[in-house]
Amino acid sequence: MEKTYSLTLAQAARRLGVSYPTARQWAVRGDLPCHVEQHEGFCVRTFNEADLDAFAARRAAERTIGADELTAAQAAHIIGQRWPGAASQQLKTVGVPFRKIGARLVFPREAVEAYAAAHPHAGWFSISDVIRRFRVPRATVERWADERCLPCERDHRGRRRFRPEAVAAFRGPARSSRDHDAARGERKARQEAARQARLNAPELGASDAARFLGYASPISVWRLASTGKLPFILDDRGHRRFARAALEQFKEKNGRPRRGRPYAALDSGEQ
Repeated sequence: MEKTYSLTLAQAARRLGVSYPTARQWAVRGDLPCHVEQHEGFCVRTFNEADLDAFAARRAAERTIGADELTAAQAAHIIGQRWPGAASQQLKTVGVPFRKIGARLVFPREAVEAYAAAHPHAGWFSISDVIRRFRVPRATVERWADERCLPCERDHRGRRRFRPEAVAAFRGPARSSRDHDAARGERKARQEAARQARLNAPELGASDAARFLGYASPISVWRLASTGKLPFILDDRGHRRFARAALEQFKEKNGRPRRGRPYAALDSGEQ
C-alpha cells in the first residue's frame, strides 16, 4: 500500500508537539521521514501520519530512562558526590559512558557501580577540604587525624580521606585556656629558637642582618649595601647575603645605630 503524504511541516510539528524549526531540523537531518519535492523553486516537505507516530514512539523510548540506567543525581548519590554536575564531570573524566536525553546525562548503572567499587573514597573530603572548612593549619588537621579525634582513611594513593558526615559532626577538641597559653608559648619558643639559629649562621639575610645590627627595618641595610659600606654576596636566587664576620666588624666600628636615621653621619660620607 502506497503511503500518502498529506501533512505539512507545520501540521507535523503540531502533531509531534515541537516547534516548527525543530521539526524542520529533524527532517533536514534525515531523522524524521518525509517526502520532498520541488515546487516553483521551493523545497516542499510533506509527512505521513504513520511515520510521525512511529517517530514519536521511537523518540519517547529513547527519552525513557531504563532500569539499568542512572540520572546524574542518582549517580552522584552512589559515588558519594554532593552535586550532580560534579558527579557528571567526574564520571565523564574517567571515561564512564553516557547518553544524552535533552540536556540531561544518563549513565549505565553497572559502570557507575563499578567505578564506585574501584574508588570507595570518591566524594569523601580531602585534607584540603577540611582545612578550608575549619580554617586551621594542615598540621592541626593531621594531628586530629593521628589522635583519632577526626577519623580518616587512606585511599589507593595513600592520601587521607574523611567521611563527610564525620566532618559535619566534628566540633574540634576542647582546649582550656591553660593549654592554649602553653601551646602559644611553645610556638613562640620555637620561633625564637629558629631566629637565633639564623642569627648564629655564618651568612645572614637582609632582615636578620638588620636585626643583628639593631635596625628596625632591612631598608637601611640595603642602603648601606648599595653604597658599598657593607659588603655582601648574592646567592643562587639573587638574594643578598651578609657574612657574619663583616657584620660584627661593622657593628664594632660604628656601634649601635642612633634613633632617627641610623648612621646618618656614615651615610652622608662624614667620618
